[in-house]
This record gives sequence, structure tokens and C-alpha cells, in this order.
Amino acid sequence: MQQLELIDQSGPGWHLAPEPGAVYSALRAARETAHDAFTRYVGQWERSVLACLPPEPPLDRPSAEDFIAALWLRHATNWSPFFISTPALVIVEEPRTAECSWDQHQVIVSADMMRKPVLLHECAHLMVWYDVNHGLAFRETLMALWSAEFGIDPARALKLASEHGL
Repeated sequence: MQQLELIDQSGPGWHLAPEPGAVYSALRAARETAHDAFTRYVGQWERSVLACLPPEPPLDRPSAEDFIAALWLRHATNWSPFFISTPALVIVEEPRTAECSWDQHQVIVSADMMRKPVLLHECAHLMVWYDVNHGLAFRETLMALWSAEFGIDPARALKLASEHGL
């Protein structure tokens, strides 16, 4: 009969195992750092593509809601939005805020960010809600919307994407 060897739990290296949850925390931190860097690259790419547009002042609430409704009506069915209805516009006090809530179907922006490119960006997130981190589906959607709404050449956008490492 084979004897089992007992492991000496007091020897060196035995306690090198990470604390419970430490691996998850480290992986999450690494993922968030990578996501932040990637989001920064996407933002730089987006600014370089949209540089050809003339500057415009922020929209007022009715104009922003009309833009979102028209954009949604023209394009949402080309993708797989979680909701088919037009997203609600939520205006917040904190400056330089632009985000969306796919589960509440909202475009959330501050008054200073109510510009067509920003609203289009957030609507693109809602149209491809399953691609939350500016991934390929989101970028393809964004380029298609830029082309349709602003006349931006997709080939130029792709070239700039390559230059920005995307």
C-alpha cells in the first residue's frame, strides 16, 4: 500500500498564496487600467476624426431630444438595441459628463456636453449595448453613424483608427 506524504505547512513558501479575493482585485485593477488606456485611445481617435466638423454650441434640451429621436428612428434598427424606443435624455449638473445607461435606456449628459457628436456617441453605445468598452462593434457603429449623419468618410476614419493603434 502506498503511503501519502504529508505536506509541511510550516515551511518556506507555504503562505505565498494570495488572500481570498486578491487575485480578482488585481485582475480587475489591471483590466480597468487597460480599459482606461483603450478608452483614451478611442477618445483621441474620435477627436481626430471629428476635427473636420465645424464647432457648434451645445444644443438646448428640445433640440437634443429631437436629435436623439431622429437618430434613433433612422438608425437603431440597423443594430441590436436592448430597447426599441427612443432613449430618454437626462441632464446632470456635473460638468463634462457624458455617459449612457443601457439598462435604463438613457443618454446622460451635462448641459455643456449636449453636442451632436457626443449624443451620437452615447446613442451608439445604446445601439450596441453588448459592447460596453468601445470595442469593435461599437467603433463600427460609430463610423457608420458618422458617415450617415456627418458625411465623414469611413475610409478616413479607419485610417485614423490605425494611426491611433485601434
